[in-house]
Amino acid sequence: DHRLYKMVDGKINYLVDNNKCGKNSPEANSMYRQLCYNEKINKVAVYGLHPVARIIASFVIGLDPKGKQRFFKTEEQARLWLDE
Repeated sequence: DHRLYKMVDGKINYLVDNNKCGKNSPEANSMYRQLCYNEKINKVAVYGLHPVARIIASFVIGLDPKGKQRFFKTEEQARLWLDE
């Protein structure tokens, strides 16, 4: 459901904290994939992944045709990229 997108003018940036995140549900994985293709989404910065999860996530980035998603070790790194 994308009701939020209709409430915001312009492009949207997401900052996602995965520090306390467990395994993603199939619904969450589907949502992340949809973010790649939604024209309202500018960037998605995800931080706090376990090092092994970041390696796996790097393969997911390859599935993002527009390069909207990136994974970071820290919130500071993620915010810097969103502000570029």
